[in-house]
Amino acid sequence: ALPAWLWWGLGGGAALLLGTVAGIGLLRRQVAEQTRHLTAGREEFARSEARYRSLAENSADWVWSADLRGWRDYSNQRVMGILGIEPKAVCGVDPAPFIHPEDLPLFQATLAQALAAGGGWLAVPIRWRSAARGWRVLEASASPVFDAAGRQVGFQGMDRDVTERREAELE
Repeated sequence: ALPAWLWWGLGGGAALLLGTVAGIGLLRRQVAEQTRHLTAGREEFARSEARYRSLAENSADWVWSADLRGWRDYSNQRVMGILGIEPKAVCGVDPAPFIHPEDLPLFQATLAQALAAGGGWLAVPIRWRSAARGWRVLEASASPVFDAAGRQVGFQGMDRDVTERREAELE
């Protein structure tokens, strides 16, 4: 015959084992649910990214993103139609050589004001060098981009070619 305390110990151990198994089952269900949730989130993100890319690539305007210095890190293909420049030629380089010397102070001041305010800009006219068509007047609009910690890391925007409109206004 086994002592009563041993039976109580075995019963307690069995209850502990059953509780552990139940807890593991619950955790597995929660992990599976979170995995489904994350997978759905990734799929939605991929759809959203594809939608954005499609809009950007089919825009009549030059769509871009830039770092805090104003250096482009993304450019849609429209820059080729507007300036005759391949998108990769404007990415990762200082934009100053592409900007009219008289407009460079405006470009730099606009960037500095946007950084100081944590904002963007709207319809700022800047002349950009075109490979085949001389200087083109582009109205730039941009909004700030922030990282997960809330720090501003750059800008995203678009430039619209308004050269003909500006020339008509001057006549």
